[in-house]
Amino acid sequence: MLNSNISKYDQLETHIQLIEYFTQSIYKSNSIEDILWDICNNCIQKLNFVDCVVYLVDNATNDLVQRAAFGDKVAVEPKVKDPIRMRIGQGIVGTVAEKGEYEIVADTSVDERYVVDDCIRLSELAVPIIFENKVIGVIDSEHPEKDFFTSTQARVLTNIAAICAHKIAWFESKQQNEIAINFHIANPNPALRISVLGDVLDHNEASLKLLEAMKWDSKVIRCLNCLKSIRDVVHYGNRVFFLESDTTSWKVFCESVENKSYVYIFATDVTELIQAKKDAEAARIEKAKFLSSMSHEIRTPLHAIISLTDLLNSTSLNKKQEEYLEMLKFSGKNLLALVNDILEFERLELTTVEVDEVGFQLDTTLQMLLDSFRILAEEKGIYLESNLQAISNLFIRSDEQKITQILTNLLGNAIKFTDSGGVSLDVGIEALSDRSLRIEFAITDSGIGIPTSQISEIFEVFKMVHIDSRKRGGTGLGLAICKRLSEYLGGQLSVESTEGLGSKFTFSFNTELVSPNCDIEETTGDKNQLLNKRVLVVDDNKVNLIVASTFLRQWGAIPTEADSGFAALELLEKSQFDVVLMDIQMPEIDGIQTTLKYLSNPKNPVVPIVGLTADVFSNTRDAALNAGMIDLITKPFNPRALEATLSKLLDS
Repeated sequence: MLNSNISKYDQLETHIQLIEYFTQSIYKSNSIEDILWDICNNCIQKLNFVDCVVYLVDNATNDLVQRAAFGDKVAVEPKVKDPIRMRIGQGIVGTVAEKGEYEIVADTSVDERYVVDDCIRLSELAVPIIFENKVIGVIDSEHPEKDFFTSTQARVLTNIAAICAHKIAWFESKQQNEIAINFHIANPNPALRISVLGDVLDHNEASLKLLEAMKWDSKVIRCLNCLKSIRDVVHYGNRVFFLESDTTSWKVFCESVENKSYVYIFATDVTELIQAKKDAEAARIEKAKFLSSMSHEIRTPLHAIISLTDLLNSTSLNKKQEEYLEMLKFSGKNLLALVNDILEFERLELTTVEVDEVGFQLDTTLQMLLDSFRILAEEKGIYLESNLQAISNLFIRSDEQKITQILTNLLGNAIKFTDSGGVSLDVGIEALSDRSLRIEFAITDSGIGIPTSQISEIFEVFKMVHIDSRKRGGTGLGLAICKRLSEYLGGQLSVESTEGLGSKFTFSFNTELVSPNCDIEETTGDKNQLLNKRVLVVDDNKVNLIVASTFLRQWGAIPTEADSGFAALELLEKSQFDVVLMDIQMPEIDGIQTTLKYLSNPKNPVVPIVGLTADVFSNTRDAALNAGMIDLITKPFNPRALEATLSKLLDS
């Protein structure tokens, strides 16, 4: 209790003096700390308090943080060494902050809210600091005696809190403004405020380079290069545009302010991003060039293999030779299809692949496929069996090459990962209507199987889920390609597997029945259209020249060979030709350049030029047609398709 020797009049006089002191001193304070330590040090001791603590609300966390403390438990200096942090609603102080009303606790030993710090004190007084009906802090005092604090002290402390609240709030607002200003100044990105006349009203240091790019006239502080953009923003709303200097590029965001004749401008340095984009585009172009070159280099020998098998087929062969030759041609075509998809995997992933539907006998195709794998299975000492009864003499219309490619990959994998037992191919059909049906292929093996946890990963690009995969070879592309090809066919590809016991891959798709006489590859051209026609064949590869010339002679044409673009131009000047077969990729001067050079001379006679290329990329076709070629045929070419193309061309 207060000293009984002190009269009520003296107490009242002390209280009045305290309030008068704060009314005057508050205007002399230069910081929040001055105010808070003034409360703790210079004033509260006159009320015979043994300590006093002031908490303020941290707006970032909404916690109460000890900002000043004075008394027998702290040093007499304006510094809190380890400030206490308390949630609003926690303890007596937190309760006062939550309710916004002062509270006197006569006996803290029976109050479960009391929070002990360094020692127990038996009574407590907590008063909220309120500004605009919001608690911004709490003044708290504890005393070792029970029932020490009075309502009079609480009212005096409430008045002091009210007097200080406005100045505390003002300082906090000033601090927040300083933080905002410093944030604006320290921002490494340009930030400006510009009027519709182009006057720079405000900007940070990071904006100087941007202002130069905006043709800033520092004399009148005006930006001449973006006036139209700024006016457009004011009239039509927010806008984004780009500005560049010799060394820097910016993405500029303009934001209008309602009913104001200025805009905010924020910019981001995108120099590295734009350069990275340019580098990525350059890398993409180089990659395309590399893949185009690889396509040509790989497909050129394949063209020779497949074309020479076609030529051998037209000679006298015994039955066994015919059988081997057919298997060689079949395997060559499948290898070509695989090469195409590997080289074009990026296109396969990003664009739609054309489905080339033809009529064919399914069991014949599958039997030939199985025959090409039978020797490999026998070499490993495993069986390769099939059940094709359901599709006996079944003619369907679909993409034979893609179906064969999927099954080639699945059968190849099954044999590769099977060391004992064997592999089986079973085919089932389900009628959907009179002419449509669903075909399902099941490739089952007794191989090493796939871990259950990794089954979902096997169709991912470059993914080899089993450590044994690397020993057995492969790129990790095969199943990813098969998955995409099955989707292009409107089909499904799935797998069931148990590690150590084998796998079962199921591939199914919908198709339609066709007549056994259906053969869309059969040429409709007239062979007589090529009889005695003079054809210039241009190719730097000797084998390709031999192959093309041999076919042309078989069709009754008269071929002339040129092994370079320059040789072709000389022959075209000296002789008359009915058509030119022009290879695209040649050293010194390629087929496109040769075509452009010939067609650029109006005195040269008009002759149709058909391009031949082992490059399967679409931009090559576009370049050929833009150069003036009539058509572009991909190598290895189908002899009947080439014959039909030339016959149709010469008949027009």
